[in-house]
Amino acid sequence: MSAREKLEEAQFFLEKLRVSSQSLPQDPATQKESCYYLSAFESAAVSVMDYLLEDCND
Repeated sequence: MSAREKLEEAQFFLEKLRVSSQSLPQDPATQKESCYYLSAFESAAVSVMDYLLEDCND
């Protein structure tokens, strides 16, 4: 996976988080879904730098 693909992954989960958080009021299932999207977004976003460094070293 490239840094660009990892960034696209982060953007994908950010959009899912936006859509999920706009459905108010949130029931417990929607809140859980939002937490999963937030976790996935954070993970992808943090790893973008790792992939950038890897791409630069190749």
